[in-house]
Amino acid sequence: MDSINKIKVLHMATIDFTIDKMLMDKMGYLRGYGYDIRFASNSGKYLNNIQNAGFRFQPIKMSREISIFKDLRSIYNTYKYLKKEKFTIVHTHTAKAGFIGRMAAKLAGTPVIIHTSHGLPFYEGQSRIKYNLYLFLEKLACRMSDFVFSQNMEDVENMKKLNFRPAAGIGYEGNGVDTHKLDKEAAAFDGDEKKRELGIPDNAVVLGYYARFEPVKGHKLFIDAFSSIVKKYGNVLCLMAGKGFLEEEIKQYAAMKNVDKNIRFLGFREDIHEIISITDILVLASEKEGIPRVVMEGMYLEKPVVATDVLGTRELVVSEETGFLCAYGDADGLAARIALLVEDRDLRIKMGKAGRERIINHFTEEIVAGRIDAVYKDLLARKGITE
Repeated sequence: MDSINKIKVLHMATIDFTIDKMLMDKMGYLRGYGYDIRFASNSGKYLNNIQNAGFRFQPIKMSREISIFKDLRSIYNTYKYLKKEKFTIVHTHTAKAGFIGRMAAKLAGTPVIIHTSHGLPFYEGQSRIKYNLYLFLEKLACRMSDFVFSQNMEDVENMKKLNFRPAAGIGYEGNGVDTHKLDKEAAAFDGDEKKRELGIPDNAVVLGYYARFEPVKGHKLFIDAFSSIVKKYGNVLCLMAGKGFLEEEIKQYAAMKNVDKNIRFLGFREDIHEIISITDILVLASEKEGIPRVVMEGMYLEKPVVATDVLGTRELVVSEETGFLCAYGDADGLAARIALLVEDRDLRIKMGKAGRERIINHFTEEIVAGRIDAVYKDLLARKGITE
């Protein structure tokens, strides 16, 4: 189909990291359905990756914090861009871009407006002021939407219970990994060389904790569990990858718990798939998730998972089958389940293989792209749009 006759779709996120790491593979498959897909976000170091993948990109400045003046300016600039380009579909991602993009699209008269929630910005544990403010803003933006996707089933039900009312409904998008890309990377990867690069002993059992250093990701809960693991097993090593404002505090906490010598803080890594590949057990003790990508990638790469039984994560991990789930806040339970896998290599292999099968059957980018295409076609048909 000639690009002139393709449906023009803008996918908008707050930062280009989201586009590069979370959207671009999926949109590659969606583009195969015949859409002219473009991106917009704040511009950063991932711009070249996006453009090199053949996508057009529009930089739009957005503050990540709520700022009335800055947000109004972002809405106006987005509105001007949408009026000029005349997109048929505007599809937003993440909370801030979701609000700005949907408001601007409504003002610009965009025919179809869709949002994907990657995890609702309001949740129990926030201050009541923040919770109610984010709830109000999400409901307001929802009124500007034709359809709202959620990456997990629980949030679909939560939005319905909270009386969210997009014009055509709320549905499950899910999340997935690009299995073809991961297979290609794995074929060219030398695990022994990566271990030598990171100085990992041959007899080490490697735990992986790969998450932003933010309170919701549960690093302290994991370290509490890990401290008892280290006392029992001298050959256990944890790799921590990620950045965030709590990084130094977590390093100090690890030192206070006397486990800093058993943790390698790797910072942000572009080679995260290679690092996952040399991991024996993947751990995530977060308070909530959308659908955690690192867990999907780990499961596809045949890593058993020990995680907290929380929103998003429990849709991926089948406890006792692909890993273990335990209650959020239960450091002893987390440690006990990690210990089972440290001691039993055969169980690690068995659970890892079951995890890979679960991803293949339910959580690939191709499956998710098919769901999105079906909703696009339905909304376009409702509005009588054929091209």
